[in-house]
Amino acid sequence: MRRKTILLLLTGCLFFVITLCLAGEPKTVTTITECALYDRPEGKDVAWVNQGYAFSVLKQEENWYLVKTSFGKITEAWIKAADVRVQGPDENDIDIDEWKDVPVLIRDKEGDVTNPNSCDVTSIKQQIDDDEAVFLLEMAVGWEELFERTKSTGSIGAIYLDVDKNRTTGFDGGIIYVRADGSEERRIDPEDPRIGTEYQIQVNTGFRMKIEQDGVSSQRPSISYQLLKWDNTKNDWQLLDHGPAFFAGPLVQVTIQRKVLILPQDNLGDILFEEWNALGDGEYTRGRM
Repeated sequence: MRRKTILLLLTGCLFFVITLCLAGEPKTVTTITECALYDRPEGKDVAWVNQGYAFSVLKQEENWYLVKTSFGKITEAWIKAADVRVQGPDENDIDIDEWKDVPVLIRDKEGDVTNPNSCDVTSIKQQIDDDEAVFLLEMAVGWEELFERTKSTGSIGAIYLDVDKNRTTGFDGGIIYVRADGSEERRIDPEDPRIGTEYQIQVNTGFRMKIEQDGVSSQRPSISYQLLKWDNTKNDWQLLDHGPAFFAGPLVQVTIQRKVLILPQDNLGDILFEEWNALGDGEYTRGRM
């Protein structure tokens, strides 16, 4: 009788171990579109998230996932299965092996950001074809992690393009200074390395507020880009296009349509990057494609 009891216990333990092995790591789901989080299935939305946001799954009920969150007091919420895809434990959202390194020295070196809650860009990669020019910015700490930690991350920085590699065209180095009396003066800095750049791609992050019908607001994370072109007649940058950006872990991806970004050749010319959150010496180095 004792042997039978021990055998049953061992069988039960073995079944439990096998069950754990089959269960594997907790599931992770990643949003495939900008979507809402809910307080319960078919319930009220409590927050909005961008495409590319990843969550750990606590449980699943039919076409809904209960996920772990950290939006203020919201520690868990429900998300529609149609708005996410299940991410495997070894899956990368962005395959950086297929990307080309941009030969440009970022304005400030990795790790020089004294505030750990600020963005710190470590590298830039790019892909370009007949339809799109795509940039991949890698950060020391992922934007999602920064957002969850601070609920606001500020702006990452700007990419500058000198597509014709001619310093006599494009931005002329002019900067507006405000005098003590409030009047403005435009001065030319002949040493500004951005001279000659025709395009500026600003990468902006942060959050928006969504007001519900009952007046309660919720944080809605967002990340976007603005494409500007230098106008010699107005001596100013003019907005050409804007749109959402994609993020996954420490990577931020910005896609510009070639019909908007006019290039005289099949490369991006000279590329510069300015990291807006950094507190370094402010030096740039011009890279060439």
